[in-house]
Amino acid sequence: MKIKVLFLTFSILLGLYLLVNHTKIGCDSIEGKWASNGSYCITQQCYESGDCGNSAHPILSCKKLLVGDSIDKVYFNLGNPISIKYQKYTWQSSKGSDKLIIATIGNDKLTGLECPAT
Repeated sequence: MKIKVLFLTFSILLGLYLLVNHTKIGCDSIEGKWASNGSYCITQQCYESGDCGNSAHPILSCKKLLVGDSIDKVYFNLGNPISIKYQKYTWQSSKGSDKLIIATIGNDKLTGLECPAT
C-alpha cells in the first residue's frame, strides 16, 4: 500500500511540474514568461538559476522596468544581455535590430535605463 501511495504522490508531483514548466497555462499561473520558441517557462528566479534566455523582443518589456528594480527583475524582463562592461548591460531591442537597450546596474539594482523608441 505504501508503494502505491508513494507512486501516486510522485505521479501527481511530476504532473504538476510538467503542467507548470511545460505549458503556457501553467507558466502563466506562476507569473512566468512563456518561451514559445523553446516551449518552456522562464520563471522570475531565472537570474539566480542562470536560465533567463534571450528574448526576441525585450523592447516590449523595457518600459516595465523602473530605476531601483532588482537585477533579477531586469534579467527576467529582458533576458540575458548581449554584453556587460563595467556597470553597463546591453540588449538588442529586437532580434536583428541595431537599436540597443542599455541598463546601468550598481549593487544589483537598476540605476539607469535607456529604452530606444520603437
